[in-house]
Order: sequence, then C-alpha cells, then structure tokens
Amino acid sequence: MLSSLKNLSLRQCSSLKSLPESIGDLKSLVTLYLDDTKIEELPNNICMLSSLEVLSLSQCSSLKSLPESIGDLKSLVKLHLDRTKIEEFPNNICMLSSLKDLSLRQCSSLKSLPESIGDLKSLVTLDLDGTKIEELPNNICMLSSLKDLSLRQCSSLKSLPESIGDLKSLVTLDLDGTKIEEFPNNICMLSSLKDLTLKRCSSQKNLPESIGDLKSLVTLDLDGTKIEELPNNICMLSSLKDLSLSQCSSLKSLPESIGDLKSLVTLDLDGTKFEELPNIIWMLSSLKVLSLKGCSSLKSLPESIGDLKSLVWLYLDGTKIEELPNNICMLSSLKDLSLSQCSSLKSLPESIGDLKSLVWLYLDGTKIEELPNNICMLSSLNDLSLSQCSSLKSLPESIGDLKSLVTLDLDGTKIEELPNNICMLSSLKTLNLCGLESLNELPKPISNLESLGELYLSGTHIKELPNDFGCLEQLELLSVKDCHNLVKLPIFEGRPSRLRRINLIGTSVLPSSYDSLVTLHSLEELKIGNKLETSLPPWISGLQSLERLKLRGYTRLESLPDLSSLTNLKKLTLRNCEKLNDIGGIKGIKSLKELYMENCYTITNARRKIFGQGTLLVDDVGLQTSEYSLNVDDVDDVDDGVCKGLILCIVFAFTQPNQEQEEVCQEGELLNDFQLILKAHIHRKHGSYFDCTIWLPMKGVKFTTERDSIYIHHFKGSDLFGIPLEGTNAIEIYYVGNAMYWPNFDVKFWKVLSLKGREWDEQEMPNKQLDCSEVRRMVADFFKWTSHDEDAGTGSSLSGEDARGEMWKMVVSKSSSDGDDDNESSSYDDCETSSFPDDDDESLYDDCESSFLDDDGSLFALN
Repeated sequence: MLSSLKNLSLRQCSSLKSLPESIGDLKSLVTLYLDDTKIEELPNNICMLSSLEVLSLSQCSSLKSLPESIGDLKSLVKLHLDRTKIEEFPNNICMLSSLKDLSLRQCSSLKSLPESIGDLKSLVTLDLDGTKIEELPNNICMLSSLKDLSLRQCSSLKSLPESIGDLKSLVTLDLDGTKIEEFPNNICMLSSLKDLTLKRCSSQKNLPESIGDLKSLVTLDLDGTKIEELPNNICMLSSLKDLSLSQCSSLKSLPESIGDLKSLVTLDLDGTKFEELPNIIWMLSSLKVLSLKGCSSLKSLPESIGDLKSLVWLYLDGTKIEELPNNICMLSSLKDLSLSQCSSLKSLPESIGDLKSLVWLYLDGTKIEELPNNICMLSSLNDLSLSQCSSLKSLPESIGDLKSLVTLDLDGTKIEELPNNICMLSSLKTLNLCGLESLNELPKPISNLESLGELYLSGTHIKELPNDFGCLEQLELLSVKDCHNLVKLPIFEGRPSRLRRINLIGTSVLPSSYDSLVTLHSLEELKIGNKLETSLPPWISGLQSLERLKLRGYTRLESLPDLSSLTNLKKLTLRNCEKLNDIGGIKGIKSLKELYMENCYTITNARRKIFGQGTLLVDDVGLQTSEYSLNVDDVDDVDDGVCKGLILCIVFAFTQPNQEQEEVCQEGELLNDFQLILKAHIHRKHGSYFDCTIWLPMKGVKFTTERDSIYIHHFKGSDLFGIPLEGTNAIEIYYVGNAMYWPNFDVKFWKVLSLKGREWDEQEMPNKQLDCSEVRRMVADFFKWTSHDEDAGTGSSLSGEDARGEMWKMVVSKSSSDGDDDNESSSYDDCETSSFPDDDDESLYDDCESSFLDDDGSLFALN
C-alpha cells in the first residue's frame, strides 16, 4: 500500500529498536531518517531499497554495525552515522558507487577505515570528527572526487599517509585537535587545497618547507600549535588571505618574507610572544585586520604601520604598548582601533584626529590622563569607550564637536564635571556615567541631547537632575542605582515619558502615590530596592505594562503585596530580601513565566533540615530524570486545591578537588557558604507553566569525597519555597547544581515528596505536621544505603523495613507532636547526619554534640 512512499522520517522515535523485514518493499523510498532511535541493527533486505538516496542514522547509540548488504544501495548519496557505536565497516561499502557524503562524526568506537574506502569514487565529503581513527589507509588517495576531509578532534591520529598529496580535488583539510606531529612533504601536491586547519595540534612544531607550493591556499589556521617559526617560503602562498597564529606561545617573530603575502587580508597574532613586528609589514597592501590581543611582550608598533592603507581593524588589547606612532594617522581606512587594557598607554598622539574613517575607539582600562583637543576631528566616530580609565579627570571642551558620536562610556573614570558643550552631542544615544563618585551634577541644558535613549548614573553623587530632564523625549532607560544623594527625579512630576526601563535600587527618591507615575505608560522593567523600607510602594501595582520586576536589597521586607494587577508581568526577581517569608502575592499573576530567588534566606530556610552521608545505590533508584518530581494530582492530602506537606530530597557527591581547590577545602571540613541552585517548572492546571530558579544556602555541610551526601528539606507550611501551589498540576525539578565555582559535585538524585499520596499507600499516614517518622518512611521508599561493618570489613545493602529503621536512627531532629521519640538517637555505621530544627527547639540530645549556627538552630552531629 505504501509502494509510492518517497520520504520516511522516524526521528526521535525513542522506543523503536528494529525495522520490519518488509522495509525492503518500499521501492520508491528516497529518504529514510532514523536519527535518535534505539535501532540496534538494520535488516539485510534494506539493500532492496533501490531508490534510496539518503540514509540517516545519527544518534542511534545502540547501532554497532551495518549489514553486509549495505553496498547494494546503488542510489545512496548520503550516509550519516554520527554518534553511533559503529566499530567497523563491511568491506562492500566500497560498492556504494553514488555515495557523495559519508559522516561518522563522534563515532567513538571507530578506530579504522577499510582498505576498500578508496573505491568510493563519487565521495565528496568525509567527516571523521571525534572518532578514534589512528591512521588513514594509503588508498585514501584514490578518492578522486573528495573535496572535504574533516578529522577534528581525532585525538589518536598522529600522522597522515604519504599518499595524501594525491587527493587532487581536496579543497578543505581540517586537522583541528589531532596529534599530528609533522606533515608528509607531498602535502604540497594538494593543488586544489584552499583551507588548511591545524588549530590545537599541540604536537605540531614546524611546517614543511614545501608549504609554499600550496598555490590555492586561502586560509591557514595554526591557532594553539607549538610552531616556533614560519618557513621563509610561506611568502609563496600567493592566494593566502587569512593567516591565524593565535595562542602560538612558542612563536616569537615573523619572517621578513611575510611582507610578500600580497593577498593577505587577516593576520591574527593574539597571545603570541612577539616583542615587535617586522618593518616589512607595511608591504601587506591588502591587510584589513591585524589582531595582536594579549601580546603581553609587545611594547611598540613599527613606524611603517601607517602605510597599511587597507587596514580597517587594529586590535591591540592587553599589549604593553606605551605610545602610538605619529604616522598612525595615515591609516586612512581604519574604522576600529581597540586599545583596551593597554595598562602602559598614557596618551594618544595629537594626530589621532586625522583618522577620518574611525568609527570605534576603545581605551578601556588604559592610563590615559587626557584626550587631545583634536579628538573632535574624528567626524565618523560612533563609539568612544573610556571605562575604568582611572587617571582620566576631565574631557576636552571640544568633545561636543563629535557630531556622529552615539555611545560615550565614562564608567569608573575620575571625571569630576562634564563640560557643558557635551550637550551638543546631537547623535548621542547612550551615556554611561556609572561610578563617577566625584560627579555632583549634570551639564545644562541636558534637553539638547535630543537623541539620548540610555542614561546610566549609578553610584554618582548627583543630588538632582536638571529641570529640563523631562524633555528628553527619546529616553527609554534610566539607571540611578545607589545614587544616595539624589533628592529629586523629574520623571515623577507628571510629564509624559517613553521610559521602558528604570533602576531605582538603593535610592530613596520614590513617588508617594501612583498618580505621580501615570505618565510611565511604557514602563516594562522596574528595578527597585531600599534596605530601610518594610513594604513595597503601593503604586507598583498600577504599572499595567510592567513585564520585569526586580526587588533587590529589601532587607526588611517580609511579604509581597497582591501583584495580580500586573497583568503583563513575566519575570519576578527577588535578591537579597533576607527577611522575606511570604510571596503569596504572586498567586494571581497569570502571565508569570519566570521567578528568580537569590539570598532570600528566610523563605529558603526550613522548619527542619536534615543532612546526612552514606552511599546511594543509584542503579536501584534511577529516578533523577523522572518526568515530574511531584504530580500534585496524585496527592491525597489536598485542601481546596492546595498541596500540603512537601519534602525536598537531594543526593549529591562531592568530586575530587584540584590542587588549587585543595588549599580552599580539605576532606572533612565544614562548608558554611555552600549554595545549591534548584530550577523547576511549576505546571499550572490550564496547561501553562512558569520557571523558578532558587538559590538554596547550606550551612555546616561536611565536605567528603568518600561518601554521598543527602539533604532533606522540610518546607514551611504547604508551599514550595513560598510558591503557592493552588491550581498547580505538577512540580518538575529539571536541574540541581552548584551556585558557586567550588566545591564541585555531581547530583545523583532529586525529588519532591508529599506527606501522603498514591506512591506511599503502604500504610495510612496521620494528617498532621511532618515529623521524623514520616521522613523515615518517605525517604526509605526512595533510597537504599550501604551499611559498613568496620570490624568485619564488609558492607551490606539495606532495603524495606531495615532501611526505614536505619533512616529512623539517622534522623535526630525534634518532632513537636512526638516528644517521647525525640530522644531516640543512635549511631549509624555509614551514615552521619546533621539536623537544623526549629528556632524554638531548645532540647539537648545526650548522644550528640551540638553547636549553634546563627538563626538556623542547633547543629547535631553524631559521633
């Protein structure tokens, strides 16, 4: 019935393990896509697909071999086997007479190619990236149509066959990341070769003298090799346009013959040890890009640099350049001059103004003390960046003559006042004055900056904005973060505004009512925060167009108001709101897509925390990537649609530290500023969901690489970190990881457990606050721990009632309703625990040592 079928795609059919024998009856089939299936083998009669041109099996991780009959697919043009477990090819693959494209990328089990590979006369592209190929067969030279040969990251490949030079049609040869140590001399016979990549060939120390015979070569990439010098005859590469020597740390100079590369357009010398450039460089008449970033030994440029009439981009970032030669002004085509982090550069030449084509000038982090007056002659300049120029105290009066200037970045300079004629910058769109601690006022009339769209004033000492500030009709972004002296903001005085983004964090100048903000009808983002305030300003609820709200530094704020009126709010960020304990105000925000909480210690704290160590038998669990951590529909204990009684369980294993990290943390040491990041989808019943990202602080966590660590978090009340779950269908935790660079760890398991539900119907659970027995039962249902008898030197697995019993021994926290059982605490051979009970828990445990950790209660550790 499907005799006319031409295209069949079964991509990502993850349960598909085999094809029916009848597949061979699809005589008209042209394309067959089986990517990312569980196919283990292809049926022999696949050879009967006489019209098949494309066979794609990429990501078929269970496929280890091809049938012998594969060679009978006479029409096959494209065969993709990327990331399969193919170990070898059948010899009759050579019979694929029409094959043009063979891709074996990341076939990590493939170590060799059959000798018959050379019989694929039509083959144009051969991709062997990431395979374990150790050598290429000599008869590869017979691939007369081959144009592209890619061997990227073939880390076992150390040499090329002598016959490589016979590939007369070869255009691209990519050896990036191989262990090639030297080239055969006959590589010079690759008469069609245009692109040769040797990037990250860390064993490559030299090029053959014959390299100059590659007359068609256009691109030569030697980044990260150990090349010590270039052969003189490199000058014979008459077609070469791009020469990249970035991070060639052993290369200290260029040959004098470099100037003969008349076609060279790009020369990348980033991170080399060059102390100077040869004077002959001026002969590179076609050079447009010269990059010397990070050449920390380079202190000067040759006088001949000005003769590079075609030069458009000159990158000198991070060099030791002390001054620019005067004749740099002769670079008539130069558009981009970057001198960022040139810490020895103190001045610019007076001739800088003659660079009439200059569009971008980056001087960030230099020691520039002043700008020459004739900088005003840079008639094409769009961007002038002086960020972190800590020696710069003033701007020239002529700055206002830069009529094309669009961006002026003065962040972190020592400028004390701005010249009034800065207001003449009629094209200026972005003005960054962040961190100008000595700046007390803005120039007047500020309204002349008619194109100004973004104004950054964070950290300045400005007391008030000019009265005509409200006339900046194009202004869309205003940041007055940490402007502690600010007493007046004209935007709150009733003039219509196009402002879309405002940052008011750390300022105290706020309107008293929404009436002052009726003109902010375009506001999409508001950042606000004040450590002295205990509540949010009421007018926030009236910002109908608001899409992003960030609350930072509200250290006294305890609850969020009802934010349901923010009908367009998509993202809510809560940072450093340390006393916040109620975020129920987000309940009615139907448009919410993202919730982010960091350093909100009260709401991420727990009524009780349990931390323990042991060995998780992961194979017996296998639950880390379950579709949902908790299906709320499956929870029996639900009142008016609100899920109650949640516990978060996480098992992770610290990894071995490197030498540098060992100095920071030792085995057995307690970590007191360790944080996890938890990311989850909160699925709503009507089909939508929002993402939440939560930083979860951990105090008193014992660092060990010898055992797994378990963390159990009792949620306060019925919500997940304060997130109301009414109308929620499921909680899907999709990521648990490290919030910091160190310590590193691997997460083995995570799950949200409910007080009772269908997964735990073994016995009826009491409807009450969570106590130790409930934790014991729930956790034991998901974990198996290894008990180790030190005297006997043997280990045994615990499961069922035994595991529950051991978990009971493991938990040493107090239950408000089961006081008699609280004193039951005993050692567990392979499981140490710490418990952080309620703040009002004053009981002591005879078998435990205790210490107090701030507001988290007592730390109980079993000996």
